[in-house]
Amino acid sequence: MISSASVDGDVSQTITFKGRAILHKDQATRDWFYPDFARHAKSPAPTPEDFVAFLDTPARIIIEVVPEKIISFDGGLMRDATSAALQ
Repeated sequence: MISSASVDGDVSQTITFKGRAILHKDQATRDWFYPDFARHAKSPAPTPEDFVAFLDTPARIIIEVVPEKIISFDGGLMRDATSAALQ
């Protein structure tokens, strides 16, 4: 599930992916995934390289989800549709 919980604003949004999971433990996947993820993540680490060093540990795995069903929720759309229906 991906949520807007840590995003500024008053509208709740979520998206849930249901599907098959593939577990990646190999170094080749870590080498391409962690740097790309670190460039886009809001990390407390001072630099993306520091975040990569934090992530790249022997016990950590990368979970890839192959989506089979997607469920989304947009609180703003629901609020607006509800207000329109009540008028």
